Amino acid sequence: PRAGAALLLLALALTPAASARTREELEATMRMPLIVEYDRTLEDPAVLYEWYRGYISRGGDRVLYNRIPKTGSGSMLNFLGDGFDGTPALSGLSFEHLPQGAWSPSAKGTKTWVDWYRAHVDAGDAQIYGEGHGTFVDLPRWGLPPAVWFTVFRNPAERVVSQFYYGLHDKAMVAFQRQVCGLPDSGPVPRMYECTQELQCFACSTWISDIVPRYLVPINEPEHANKALEEADFAEARRIVRDEYLLVMPLEDIQHGWQLLECLMPGDTFAGIAQKWAESNPVMNVNAVKPRALAEDGAVATRIARLMGEEGVYHEAMRRFCGLWAMAERYLSCPS
Repeated sequence: PRAGAALLLLALALTPAASARTREELEATMRMPLIVEYDRTLEDPAVLYEWYRGYISRGGDRVLYNRIPKTGSGSMLNFLGDGFDGTPALSGLSFEHLPQGAWSPSAKGTKTWVDWYRAHVDAGDAQIYGEGHGTFVDLPRWGLPPAVWFTVFRNPAERVVSQFYYGLHDKAMVAFQRQVCGLPDSGPVPRMYECTQELQCFACSTWISDIVPRYLVPINEPEHANKALEEADFAEARRIVRDEYLLVMPLEDIQHGWQLLECLMPGDTFAGIAQKWAESNPVMNVNAVKPRALAEDGAVATRIARLMGEEGVYHEAMRRFCGLWAMAERYLSCPS
């Protein structure tokens, strides 16, 4: 079957979330339906082509990969940049790991991104390739030339569950969650459902689902980092995904993602990258603490992701991905 048709199965089943993150809203979201209907129409390929032509005027010499937790970012890191064990980048592109300070999605982390980028611009570097955990940065706002951005998203419910159990690899985190969830000091690892069902562990329902404030809304001022998000913030996150990222690739179909990125990226630097990814035989990291295969965790995660705005952003990203695939087939004669 044509890849474009298959990709539609990934997308468009999610919704923009409501407003500020409050305990009352978390309680309300426990009663939200899991099935929501959406507009499944694709964007006009002609309109997308005009957007694309404007976007690639940025060129392909300044490219930034913004790592989202629990989306295969470890494998992406080893593919794009030199591994932490010193092994060369499998892609041959050698993306630079941003300083650890840039991995804090905060005003301080944003400044680290900006300072790192500005140093390369001031040095007149012909290519600036970087990756790291951090909020999206509106570089022209800081008097800097724009970059080409890309990232990887994952089904929000699966990502939220994975993020929750990833935190449990740390004994201190397990002890913390036992305490705030009102669970015994020993016994099975706390389940996400136990925490949220009792609603005594509101903290573990927020730190696991903070993609919107941490990675997609520009956190350029200290007071923004802790503000309660509203629909305007979610709308801005969806706009950033649409207008500021060349591509958001779906983890569920990452090979097609690489094919489309190779097709869209200006110049020939990324030529052959989809084949290199396939040949690298990537193995995604798995959590040391395995989630239990219980429907309750998935149901709770879906509702939390919806409330926190992540579902709506994912929906927008996948709608754009499918639209770009159709646009590329019509106007760029790729991917092939």
